[in-house]
Amino acid sequence: MEHIGSRGIHRISARTVVSAFSAVICLVAVMMPMGAETASAADGGAVNLIANGDFENDTASWKSGTVWDASKSTITAVSDDVHGGSKALKVTDRKSTDAGAIQSLNGKVTKGESYTGSMWIKSTEDATFNFTICSGNGSGCGQIASAAVKAGAWTEIKGTAALGGNGDYSNPSLVIETVYGTGKTGDFIVDDVTLTGKTSEPVVRPAGTAKAAKQVGNSNPIIDYWYGADPWAMEYNGRVYVYTTGDATKINEDGSLT
Repeated sequence: MEHIGSRGIHRISARTVVSAFSAVICLVAVMMPMGAETASAADGGAVNLIANGDFENDTASWKSGTVWDASKSTITAVSDDVHGGSKALKVTDRKSTDAGAIQSLNGKVTKGESYTGSMWIKSTEDATFNFTICSGNGSGCGQIASAAVKAGAWTEIKGTAALGGNGDYSNPSLVIETVYGTGKTGDFIVDDVTLTGKTSEPVVRPAGTAKAAKQVGNSNPIIDYWYGADPWAMEYNGRVYVYTTGDATKINEDGSLT
């Protein structure tokens, strides 16, 4: 390519143009404001702490009963009555109000931090359901959300609260339950469960052999443990995606490059 300037003709190689244009695209992509849904543990933003909250993977990551006794309810993945997707979780044979659906949050929540919980419930009886986080040692529980549910109707239960009270939240679990003392132990179906907040889990990055050319934090690299050349960007549905070529011919099982 030739450029005619005030001092004559300057030759610019196609490679130089592509590299410069790629750098500009990458810079624009990184600087474009993104929505809250793109936040991750890496940037300290809110992340969804619930595994298999849509139950598309059946009962994986969930258990029945109470925090201490799994025999006090039964859980089954169902597909004939769902709120979203193709499956939901049905809870039956409840022996107490605190018996329902349980998921471990060990290492994921911290006392004093605020969390937002959401779930959809369809019950066989009118009842008030709680979205609760309880310590595994019985020191206390924190209620994130609570709402009354009419029998036979899908109802969203959503709220935000900080984990406080007497609980120390060691080995904590999410408990989907009805209000203690009400005697409401009927069957229910739950779907689309989320819990968002700042995770206390460390960020685990894959192994790599590349060494950052600049100090991490300088120029805000997209990936600081692996080279990604010739970045390009595309926008889809309000979100910008950046994709690059790699600098390896083979990715080994341990994540290293050759």
